[in-house]
Amino acid sequence: MLYLIRHGESEYNRRGLLCGRHDSPLTDNGRAAAVRAGEQLKDIPLDAAFCSPLRRAKETCRLVLSAHGSPVPEITEDRRIIERNFGYFEGKPLDGTPDIDRRWDVHFDGSVYGMESLESMVARVRSFLQDLKERFSGKNVLAVSHNGTIRAFRLLLENYPPLGQLDSIAPLGIGNAQILCLPF
Repeated sequence: MLYLIRHGESEYNRRGLLCGRHDSPLTDNGRAAAVRAGEQLKDIPLDAAFCSPLRRAKETCRLVLSAHGSPVPEITEDRRIIERNFGYFEGKPLDGTPDIDRRWDVHFDGSVYGMESLESMVARVRSFLQDLKERFSGKNVLAVSHNGTIRAFRLLLENYPPLGQLDSIAPLGIGNAQILCLPF
């Protein structure tokens, strides 16, 4: 089973800014939520733990595992589950630019803003999942990532139509420090 967690609230989240690959730290609320997420998983034996290399995901993962209370695996950072690169929009107010709201629209060409394509992000997550299936089939795996890549995980694991058949993947996002339990 894959226990997928979005990082806790970051300073950028609190301020209403688009994080992307900017390395915004967790807030005190984000740290507390990560501890609560770890407590929720305390009865689940974990065989592996992965996180994005961005510090908000790394700190969330460490806090989740420290609150878990059982023997925990070593954390492995994996760039394939890093947040999507939003190019020009990174660090910008979420309500400041009309096109920023279209970043999850499947047919929006974000390349003019230097954004990573949705196809590229989904391909990275697909590669990560293929490795999980090969190495950890039948095991419990924790992965701490970001709202963009979590949308890709959900697209690939929750029986949604292929990316090209959707209008948007915006509805697949989750809240900070929220846990999804998905078979992989």
